[in-house]
Amino acid sequence: MGSTQPDYFHHSWKQQKLVMVARHDNENRGYKRERDEKENHAKQHADRQLEQLRNTVTKAQFDAEAAKMHKSRDETLVTIRQDYDERIRRIKEIQRKEMMDYEKAYHEAIAARSFGNAAAGLSSSSAHPSSNIADSGGMQEVHPLSSRAGVTLAKNVAPPVSPSQQQKLPARREVSVSTFEPSKPAPKPLHIDTSVNSLPTPTSTVSATDDCQCPRTVTFEAVYQQGQAEHKDTIVEFPPESGQWYILKCEEHEVRFNQRPLKGAAKHLNGRDHGHHNRSYDLAIKELGYRVIGCDKQKAELNNRLVESAFASGYRPMNPKVC
Repeated sequence: MGSTQPDYFHHSWKQQKLVMVARHDNENRGYKRERDEKENHAKQHADRQLEQLRNTVTKAQFDAEAAKMHKSRDETLVTIRQDYDERIRRIKEIQRKEMMDYEKAYHEAIAARSFGNAAAGLSSSSAHPSSNIADSGGMQEVHPLSSRAGVTLAKNVAPPVSPSQQQKLPARREVSVSTFEPSKPAPKPLHIDTSVNSLPTPTSTVSATDDCQCPRTVTFEAVYQQGQAEHKDTIVEFPPESGQWYILKCEEHEVRFNQRPLKGAAKHLNGRDHGHHNRSYDLAIKELGYRVIGCDKQKAELNNRLVESAFASGYRPMNPKVC
């Protein structure tokens, strides 16, 4: 690498780390802010109930009811705190894994470029094989075809003899090229791509061999939105155990689906608006699926627990066309 390229190489990786750390910090603050808002809401709600009760019952009745309300409020606060602790534990585990993936990719990139420098030295020495051959009094003979074959053909030949000695020697037999046995081919110089643009990124990526059934994609961050997404979309793995994650929705008819999106999408495609297609999960993925980039089993479970909790608390998509 050039004199300035290593500096840019390390700088670009450090920038990626800074962005990731800032994102993690912002995510953690967001969850803490959400917890504080829920706690304040629970306290204010209990205070309003107490004020309304104070003017409608006797003091003895108020004291008894107030004790019950305080107990209920405290239990609610404990539940909020426990839910926050569990969610932040899962988030920090995911963040720790992301940091480990970054460090691994960073050191692999450094190792690849260090190996490239070693390979350059190897190719330089192999380009001059004559320097490795000791002078044994003979001569090195290089066949003119060896340059095309990429190898050196060498043998030891006897030193020159006098004309009188040549008369005593038997006639020299011509040796065809095919009788030469080439030595083991010299190693070809390795080509190491040192361009910064080809650096592996520490984030999750989609393999080129993945059998993606739909052209539409969405990032996990866009789906989850730190738990604050307006639409709570369930993430499904299809086919099962394939490592391919999807959400399903119909932008054309503004349809969102409940907690069984594959079934809902297949049913929607079977309707009049889509020409009564077969209720096929494969077709549902192909027509209405959005591949979730950067998702894995842990992240899908994190998102889906939030969706399940939201629906259990009365959440419904802000859309009348729900299947």
